[in-house]
Amino acid sequence: MSLTDTDNQDIINECKKMLRTTSTSLYVYSHSYKVMQLSLEIYDLISPLCKVNKTNLIMGALLHDITKTRSLVTKEDHPLTGACVARELGCSEAICQIIAQHVNPIRVPGKLTEIDIVCYADKRVKWDYIVTMQERIDDVCIRYDIKKDSQFCSVCTRSYLQIEQEIGEYAKKNGQWDHFFEFIHRTEEGKVTPFIGMEKTDLI
Repeated sequence: MSLTDTDNQDIINECKKMLRTTSTSLYVYSHSYKVMQLSLEIYDLISPLCKVNKTNLIMGALLHDITKTRSLVTKEDHPLTGACVARELGCSEAICQIIAQHVNPIRVPGKLTEIDIVCYADKRVKWDYIVTMQERIDDVCIRYDIKKDSQFCSVCTRSYLQIEQEIGEYAKKNGQWDHFFEFIHRTEEGKVTPFIGMEKTDLI
């Protein structure tokens, strides 16, 4: 499936309208936008061998944290409430499931989906810059007070590594192994103050 840049921008603008309904901060949107960019990079590595819906991928990535801003106060389970909000806004069930499962995907080994791609991309983006998956997992464990040796952390990490391996298998078959190797080792220098010039509460 191929979409023009104009098509992509129309989808992005539609998602921004949805994000405004939950007062999503610019801080969260910047993270989600980076997750979308990384998801599209994975799409380029694995397509056309792996059949992935590009529209769902873009929307799922941009909307995966749609209730994240308010959850910082309410402490709600933002993947689940985010899926509910997206459903109310008219999103397809496929997109809602990307949102619902972006932390702990229910997956079938060997069957790479939009859910897996967004989940993995999210685990490579800290704030709005790319890090190793381990650094991102360590960051999440610290921020949410999750023990690294907990069953939840072990199960999730195993899923993320499995997804990474399957992306690599598709990339290799697609003649993209060198790009994949660079991709999994790429990092960006983190900002001392994320989103300089912005506040967490600034809205998109």
